[in-house]
Amino acid sequence: MNKFPGVDLIERARALAPMIAREADEIERTRRLTPPVVSGLIENGLYRALLPKSAGGAEVPLEVFMQMLEEVAKADASTAWCLGQCSVCAMTAAYLDPDTTREIFGAPTDILAWGAIAGEVQVVPGGYRADGRWTSPALPSGELARRPCPNRRSGRYPTPQGRWHAGDPHHSVSGRKRHDVTTSGT
Repeated sequence: MNKFPGVDLIERARALAPMIAREADEIERTRRLTPPVVSGLIENGLYRALLPKSAGGAEVPLEVFMQMLEEVAKADASTAWCLGQCSVCAMTAAYLDPDTTREIFGAPTDILAWGAIAGEVQVVPGGYRADGRWTSPALPSGELARRPCPNRRSGRYPTPQGRWHAGDPHHSVSGRKRHDVTTSGT
């Protein structure tokens, strides 16, 4: 019987499950993934499951990804939700130019997540201007994905020229820490 490519990620997720389950109470209490969980997910390549191979990812079939995510969810649903959000965001690498992809996903620890926009983004010479408020999942490191869409002509992310403000963290579901990011003239 032939295995799907990346099926070892399911086995890795299964092996991480006891550690994730031990950390679940701390994840619940702090509303963020713990350093051991983040390290385990990174070291075992789980964050890169859907990242294209051309960007150093596994680019596994969705069936394998969902089975991997299910193994993580059996240990802690919030960890699986965070892993799923970051993994789906990694799929954007397939639509970016190689330099931008390397800038965002170059190191194994480079993880991307974002939330929905509530505001306006306008095309301006040289990029975009954003005014509004985003709800962004906190990255495992506690940092935010603060960059808007890349410039369609160059594929590069604009440098914020206005002001960014990350509000106090809050959460909607245990382990899903979120921040409101407000921009003005960015």
